[in-house]
Amino acid sequence: MNIFNTVTGSVEIESSLVDMSANSLRSVGGNYKVKGLPVLTPAFVNAANDVTLHYSDDENYVTSFVNIGGKLEIRSNNASVVDFSNVEGVGSFSIIASDLTLVPLLETNILYNPDFVDLGSISESDLAGTPSNNPFFVVYTAAATDPVSLFTGTNLVVVGSISII
Repeated sequence: MNIFNTVTGSVEIESSLVDMSANSLRSVGGNYKVKGLPVLTPAFVNAANDVTLHYSDDENYVTSFVNIGGKLEIRSNNASVVDFSNVEGVGSFSIIASDLTLVPLLETNILYNPDFVDLGSISESDLAGTPSNNPFFVVYTAAATDPVSLFTGTNLVVVGSISII
């Protein structure tokens, strides 16, 4: 997939066996969806419509996205790294509960047990389906013993056993 630079339509990838790369991909004119293992896209900056990242629970969300015309949706909220530090524009942001058996899927604003979170320019007003004054929640279900980095310009509530210095 390293030969694609621009895709005028939508891209849907299901990667369950090996990590894939699309090193030259810069933009997608439709929706972009990845399920399973992440696809390495270091040059990908623009998605005209929705971006859905449905990674396995043990995978990290690290992207180079800058502008997303529609909704940015992650479908597992147990990742240890959520790095959207390059994001400058997004239509809306949605975190779907890890229990994907729920019908309909439960939209939430909770990340569980992350070591690193950088939401870039994403703010609580970008949360899909929630009032704009709701904060993001970072919940720790056990005491964090290693350093934790949380970077955001939005309201952030930390719940659980962690010391913040």
